[in-house]
This record gives sequence, C-alpha cells and structure tokens, in this order.
Amino acid sequence: MNVRHRLTGSRRGVLLGLAIVLAVIAGACSPSTDSVTTAPSRDVTSAEESSTPGDRVALSGSEEAVVQSWLSDWWEAESTNVQSDIDALVGVCMRSQGFEYVEYVVEPPEGWDYGIALESFDYPLSSEEAAESGYGVFANFEERERAFELRLAIKNPNEAIYGALDQDARVEYDIAWLGFPRPPSDLVAPKGAEVDEMGVPLDWYEQWEVDESGGCRGAAEREIAEELDTVEIPPEWSETLAVGVASRVNSDPDFVDAERVWARCMNAAGYQATTITDLGGYISLLFQDVSGTARITQETVEVNGESIQIALPDYDDMVVADALDAERDLATTDVACRDESGVVETFLELKERFTREIVAELFSAN
Repeated sequence: MNVRHRLTGSRRGVLLGLAIVLAVIAGACSPSTDSVTTAPSRDVTSAEESSTPGDRVALSGSEEAVVQSWLSDWWEAESTNVQSDIDALVGVCMRSQGFEYVEYVVEPPEGWDYGIALESFDYPLSSEEAAESGYGVFANFEERERAFELRLAIKNPNEAIYGALDQDARVEYDIAWLGFPRPPSDLVAPKGAEVDEMGVPLDWYEQWEVDESGGCRGAAEREIAEELDTVEIPPEWSETLAVGVASRVNSDPDFVDAERVWARCMNAAGYQATTITDLGGYISLLFQDVSGTARITQETVEVNGESIQIALPDYDDMVVADALDAERDLATTDVACRDESGVVETFLELKERFTREIVAELFSAN
C-alpha cells in the first residue's frame, strides 16, 4: 500500500484516537477534573546559582526545580503507577471524612501511547522501533482496539456512589474530594448573569466555602509529587510554558534550518511534509483504509463479575498488515531524515534553553 502521494500539501492531524486514549487515561480515576496546583515560591537567598555553560540562563534553586519538573517525563513513564498511588491516598482521605470511595484506576492497554512520535520531535524514535513497528499505530492494532472497548465498558464504582447522593451531599462530597463543588448538569444561568467558560454563574460557587488546596485529590497529588521529587506547576504557568516554548523553538533560525533539511529529506523520499505533524496525514489515510474493513460483532464478556454485551471490532488482517508495512516505511524514512538533519538534537537543546528563559521570566513577574 503506497500512501506517499495520497496526501496534499495541507496539514493533517495525527489520529484522533491518540487524543481519545489520553483522555481515557486521564479520566480513569473517578469523575475527572483538572488537578489543583500551587506556585512554587522563589528562594533566591538560599539557592545556589546553577552552572550554565554557553548561553543558558542562570537560575536559582527554585527556578531550576521548575525547569527540571517541566522537562521531566516522569508522568508519561509512570502514569498508571502514579495514578494508582494518588487514588489510594484519595481513598484513605475520603473515607477518613466519612465518604464512601473505591480506589479505581483502569490500566491502559499495552501500546496506549502509540503514535506519540508523530506529534513532535520531542518524542524519541529509534531505527529499531521504526523498522519493527513504525510509530506503533498498526502493530497489535486489533488487540489494542478491542482492549480499549473493553476498558470503556468497565464502570467506575464511584459514579454509582456519587449518583446515589442528593444534591447537598454531592456538594459535600465534591468539596472533600476536589476542594470545590461541581455544578449540576441541569444548572441554567439566569439571563444576564456573568458566567465562566462552562456557562456556570460566577456567584454559584460563592454559596460554599471551598478548599483552595484542592481537597483530598490535591493533597494526594502534592504528596506523590514530593515523593517523586517534582514541583507542582500552576496551570497558568503550564500554559505559558507550553505556548511560549513552542513559539520560540519554532521561530528559532537553528530549528527552522534543521526542520527544512528534514523536510527536504522526506520530500526526496516521496513524502510531502514541512513539519513532523504533517506525517500524521499519511497515518490517517492508512487508518481510513483499515477502519473501512471493520466488522462489528456483539460479544458477551465478563466485566467485574458481570456478563455484558459489548460491540467489538474485527478488521481485515491483510489490510492491517499492508498498513503496518507502509507505516514502517514512513517511520524508517523519518528516522533517517531526523539523523541527517539533526533536527531532534536542535529541538531538545532549544526546548531546554527557552524553558529556562520563560521560567526565569515567570519568577521575575511574581
């Protein structure tokens, strides 16, 4: 199956499935919400200045801790274990306050992070991995898709516990768990009222005394972060870092030059691409070919001791095999062009440099 010339010059996103996977992983522990974090304080008087060769920005100890936490991949490497540890602490905390809570973490299927190397030069991809399974999209494809469907069928026991509570008890439960109440789904803002991004009246939350530290969930996250020697980064800082670092890297002349060399290499091999995310379009085309062969079958499976009917996909093995071959070809070409251009090394060096710069700016402004 040749997909090199099936993609036009317009950019195409990577598989939507990856975003869904990450959402499922993040939301596996009870009803989900954003984590609550606190800003680290600047400790200049007691901090030793970092040794910073070249044009690296010298930082205080507190600033350096934020940089290393931001650059660390501990969450991706240990996501399931971390979530399990957090949820165990949440359970102890909730039960100590008289609430029923069942520790519940759905382990992701093997290969849940497939396709991540298509999102950025930030994610490594070896020639061995590329030759064996490409980006991991179509290797064990049917098994992984079926595993996802099975996991979606597993019910979170805390949803039933929460659903059985009346509205007043739900508010108390939420404040203990998250530090603040979640508005009911049928809440309607009065005409002309000021609302937040979710359409909730701003004065709705003022009815209760909230826990700014994030309740049991926030306390558990802080404890685990401390054990892992990481620093909690405020959401607004995370957004500034994510947007700022990407913008500065993408506009840096060294990266622009390296990316152009990578793109010329890919184009010479028959792939139309100007940046790494363009390759997702080729995978999307292959995915369309594979998904078009899906036959949905109803099967009875045992989930937590309960027999349930679930729709499971079955794909044409030959089409999946052809897609995997095409994916391997794309990935091995990508790796060769990364090596030729040095784009990964350039990206990582600039990412660290600009992360340090922005962290210093954030501390100076606070």
